[in-house]
Amino acid sequence: MSNDLNKPFRFEGAHFKRWKQKMQFFLTVKKVHSVLTVPRPVIPDNAEQDDLVYWNSEIETWNETDFMCKNYILNGLSDNLYDYYNLENTAKDLWDALQKKYDTEEAGAKKYAVSRYLKFQMTDDKSVEVQSHELQKIAHEIISEGMALDEQFQIAVIIDKLPPSWKDFKNSLRHKTKEFSLESLITRLRIEEESRKQDQKEEVLQLSANNAPKRSAAVLKPAGHMARKCRNMPNPVPQASMIEEPLVAMITEINLIGGSEGWWVDTGATRHVCYDRRMFKTYSENTDDKKVLLGDSHSTNVAGIGKGYATDGMFKLNVEINKISDSAYMLSSSVNIWHARLCHSG
Repeated sequence: MSNDLNKPFRFEGAHFKRWKQKMQFFLTVKKVHSVLTVPRPVIPDNAEQDDLVYWNSEIETWNETDFMCKNYILNGLSDNLYDYYNLENTAKDLWDALQKKYDTEEAGAKKYAVSRYLKFQMTDDKSVEVQSHELQKIAHEIISEGMALDEQFQIAVIIDKLPPSWKDFKNSLRHKTKEFSLESLITRLRIEEESRKQDQKEEVLQLSANNAPKRSAAVLKPAGHMARKCRNMPNPVPQASMIEEPLVAMITEINLIGGSEGWWVDTGATRHVCYDRRMFKTYSENTDDKKVLLGDSHSTNVAGIGKGYATDGMFKLNVEINKISDSAYMLSSSVNIWHARLCHSG
């Protein structure tokens, strides 16, 4: 079983040099390789009768070895090649025929390897380290054919064939004054490639974070207090406009919707008090003797009655948003607007 592990791959017409070396090793292990170099024994003309037994034994041994060697070689060929070369008389004839055909063909393959080496170009869609190893394999093919390739020449070729996105790194390597080995170059390429992969991951995460929909919400719940205790009470005005009844709505919470320059607040109130007539969509002078109680505990006349703010029950608070922590707060001037538009419930 251990000898079978030494058996070469089945030759189908490609990579003859590799197969040839493997087959020679296999024939040597089987102790039949000698028939490829030692010709068949011939009985000398002047051999004595006593020597004939020795020579006949040598010829028989050689024939048996040749038979084994020939069939080992044939079994290493594909079926088509087996049928073609089976007609050869001896193992050496078979071996010589294979070398004559495929050694000549691989001489042309040598030129093809050189052409592949010169035309090889790395791309951005494959690992640079893997492509460097592929280029080195082609270089080894050329060297195995007897053509010398200087190590520094191979280094210069690998650097020159780096993909376009590696232009800056390529230039930095070209400007190195100290020579380095192939192993050192491959290590540098591996480190650079890992660094680029990490940078790409960070860019993707950053881009995902930037493109993620921003959902920010804040709730403002003004602390309840009596109107007479308010520190931000505006100066009392002599008149106020009212919608039907002297009832003021108080905002309990508001929601911030991202993407707006300020906050639009829906009070949900059905009746409002306001000192500014322009805030009403419809307005009519008050003909009844109606009054409204103000925050300083005195009353004033109702100048007119209207329906809705100019924004249909919505008004805008000036809000600044903290860009760092996504928190929100009201401008100080917004408090005055709050009081001016909604007043207080007494």
